Amino acid sequence: MRDSLAVTSAPSYAPLVPNPASEIVSLAYWTELFTPPQSRPEKELRSFFASLAETTEYRSYRALPPGGAVMSAEDPAQGAERESYLAVLPDRITVKELRSEGVSLDLFQERVEQAIAGSSKILGLGAFLCQKACVQALIHQGRHKLAVEYVAGDVLKLDAKRLSEHLGSVVRMVGLRCLTQPSEPEPEKPPVPQFDIQIESSLQSPPYVWISATGTFPGPIAGGEPQGILGNVRAVYEFVEGRVVPFVLGRPANPPPATQE
Repeated sequence: MRDSLAVTSAPSYAPLVPNPASEIVSLAYWTELFTPPQSRPEKELRSFFASLAETTEYRSYRALPPGGAVMSAEDPAQGAERESYLAVLPDRITVKELRSEGVSLDLFQERVEQAIAGSSKILGLGAFLCQKACVQALIHQGRHKLAVEYVAGDVLKLDAKRLSEHLGSVVRMVGLRCLTQPSEPEPEKPPVPQFDIQIESSLQSPPYVWISATGTFPGPIAGGEPQGILGNVRAVYEFVEGRVVPFVLGRPANPPPATQE
């Protein structure tokens, strides 16, 4: 188990059959809720995960030294095609769902809500220092047989042939990575998250573009009430759906409507 789920390149998954009627496939969601470093007794962790086993698919328990544990619902026969786990590390709680056939936002939010309830009641976590939430998806671009051509020409507007001539070798335009700059906080308004965005051509499913957007939400974040934490996950999903996907497909941005006071 890695200390962080930060992804720097597209993960492995089963190839998809292109389906023009379904432009977006949400492959994975994960969120990390950060806490002050604390090594927890294994008895406390086992009690926490035992309560989750009664209401979730999590069954496989494994201790993670020092002072951590993970419980998963993975099917070994599926390998990299599915990951489903909740981990408690000394400085964070991590929830992840990855499925090659796609993951629903509602399912992931249900997993997160179950983790929040248990962490507050059993682990005594009343607040978190900050939160990271990530949405990873595939987009069917429908214009080129290979997404690598689409990413280079239509998305990045780069001349790969000219760049290859300058570098003296054939260049494959994999994609881009960028960070948004968080704006200054406004009184009585929630902090604006910073987004880490990756856009790459997919190797397993050549017509598709792989995207990843990770939002970092400053704290403190209340742990007893799940609405704020779940709202942050949804905010990343809406950012992907309303801004990243339209950018990749060459359409106007479609941000979610402003919240009415």
